[in-house]
Amino acid sequence: MNYAELPALAAQHRDALAEEMADIAILITYLAQDLNVDLETAVREKLVKNATKYPVEKAKGVATKYDPLSGRKFVQWLSNHWMTRRSNACLR
Repeated sequence: MNYAELPALAAQHRDALAEEMADIAILITYLAQDLNVDLETAVREKLVKNATKYPVEKAKGVATKYDPLSGRKFVQWLSNHWMTRRSNACLR
């Protein structure tokens, strides 16, 4: 598959993609609530930070990360821990 085929593929699987995105949005909302994070504010602040960190004229077309290891182990641990806890709660 190449990039040109992506729009047709996405259109073909739109409903399944929408369901997956909804699942992600639900889980993120639960996580934000559990951690007392104002998700709307966090997203707005992150967009501002990214615009400063990755200006379009320098970052467009570049896939490298500014700091690829920054906090990743903690974020991965938190994600795994929280998802396990949330999944167990849903099974009850």
